[in-house]
Amino acid sequence: MTATEEEILAGLHQLLKNVEPSIKSSPDAVDVAEDTILHLEETDENFHKYDLVKHIRQCLEKELGSLVDEEIEKMSISGGTHSVTHQETLVQAVTKKTTDSQIFSDLSQDLHAVTSSAVSTLLKSVEEEQNSTLSDEDTESQISKRMKSVFSEGASSFGSSFNQGMFFMSQEQFHCIAEELDSRQPLNIRREALIRLCQVPPSDVMASESWAQLRVSLIDALADSDAYISHTALSFHAKMFAVSNSHIMRSTYTCLAEHLLRRFKSTSHLPLLSEPLDITEPFVVQTLKRVRLANEFQREVPLIWVRYPENFLEVVIDSTLSLLTGHMKTAGKDSTRERVSVLHFLSLVDTKAHWFRRWLHSNYSRATVIKRIEEKYRLLVVESVQQCLLFCQDCVGRNHTLPRHSTDKVERRTTYMPNEVQYAYFCHSLSLIAQILHYSGGRNLFPLTISSKTLSIQHLLVSWIKLLNYAKYKPKPGHKIYESAALVGKALCSLCMSNAFVKSCISSEVISALLQPIKSWLGDSNPRASEMTMLHTSEILAALASTCSGRKLLMETKEKDKNFERGKEQRSFAPSCGQLPLSCLSQ
Repeated sequence: MTATEEEILAGLHQLLKNVEPSIKSSPDAVDVAEDTILHLEETDENFHKYDLVKHIRQCLEKELGSLVDEEIEKMSISGGTHSVTHQETLVQAVTKKTTDSQIFSDLSQDLHAVTSSAVSTLLKSVEEEQNSTLSDEDTESQISKRMKSVFSEGASSFGSSFNQGMFFMSQEQFHCIAEELDSRQPLNIRREALIRLCQVPPSDVMASESWAQLRVSLIDALADSDAYISHTALSFHAKMFAVSNSHIMRSTYTCLAEHLLRRFKSTSHLPLLSEPLDITEPFVVQTLKRVRLANEFQREVPLIWVRYPENFLEVVIDSTLSLLTGHMKTAGKDSTRERVSVLHFLSLVDTKAHWFRRWLHSNYSRATVIKRIEEKYRLLVVESVQQCLLFCQDCVGRNHTLPRHSTDKVERRTTYMPNEVQYAYFCHSLSLIAQILHYSGGRNLFPLTISSKTLSIQHLLVSWIKLLNYAKYKPKPGHKIYESAALVGKALCSLCMSNAFVKSCISSEVISALLQPIKSWLGDSNPRASEMTMLHTSEILAALASTCSGRKLLMETKEKDKNFERGKEQRSFAPSCGQLPLSCLSQ
């Protein structure tokens, strides 16, 4: 197996950095450079420590080791050095036999091809002034391709910072840039320093001795009042995300998360939740871009984190959960002065919490996520559940607060009304909680304490069903109540198809709330449930009946209803609110 182009390219970078001083010091750069490289093994005591040399040696040992051993054994059996001509030694004979073999020929061609491709990539980076990283597009991982495209549409709108080729810097130069990026420096100094930094490969930036100081300066640059600096710093982070290296990805994400946490803790610039959200306002535009970049990483990182050290997973999870719950500790109690939080922005970017679904998909990450929520970040679950309860209560109590779809010509949105932002937040919260309830570890987080009251899973399910069963108001097509009901119905159907969930979470109280629209439909009560409600109810009942625990629960309810009807005939009085017989479900 030959070296990948990415590994060869990294080795070439290291080699060039080490021989650069010798090449630059010569008056005739081309001739001396060639001679220096050809005799590098003789002149450079660190030659065998270079990654490129180690890589080639490993390939030779892996592919040719067995062949060399076999040839030595053959010559030893046949008479050792006596079978070799007097002009050759044993080493020369084995070497000749090896180099003449087909295996050596194939290995040479493969190494030559991959090295030529790596050199072409390096030359293209310099000559065509491309914003390249350490790997070619054909060998980049899926996440690298995805992250590299996040800001491609806006990367060139602020000049040519990323179109100046790629350079190698000494530690002194990195230290100088770190000092010039300090927020106390004049604007033009900070701009020039950031431009120079953008010309350096991200791996070199992270590996520099000044990274700790550079990290602080880059976080400050993300929050800089100058639009050019803040946008260029964000684009630089997007560029670093595209490098398939766990250390670089982790450090980049923690920088971005720390910046966002500071941004939302400082509430002076955040819009009020009670006012329309103008997405053309500069501060909102900047915030949405940062949240979008973070969300893209959150959604793609589960594809690769199993390949990296466990610490990578833990740091990413802690940084994310800390970001999502950090603002809750400083949130005010006055609802009229409540500000838009990071969860509101995240809801607008990823309304159905696809990032969280991917995080809980595999047991590798799910165990860590739920454990960290239980130990330190339970506020995220509390906040999401509370949002679900408030939205459901608001839907049933005040119809006019629900947003409607416009039937006018579709145009680009520039403003979100407060109820639209809250609706997106509800969708995100519902999706997040539904995913948690799918797993036993998530269900163990309940009951929760909200406003000095204990809330069980059953209470939450009943509130969802009440929204689903809401029939006093029949909205016109396109009203958000339809989408809310569809989302709730889909979540309940998915949960009720799990035998473990039904066994531990579905109670008679939940069944009673679920059957309420059927009672309304069959009885004389007005108003009757809408057809939409009946369809969702039938789907949930069908999901329940598909599990052993669900069928048992429905049959027990049916038997109780039979006993109740039998007792009613004997006592000759009608109860005020008996349960509905389920004979129709057994047909």
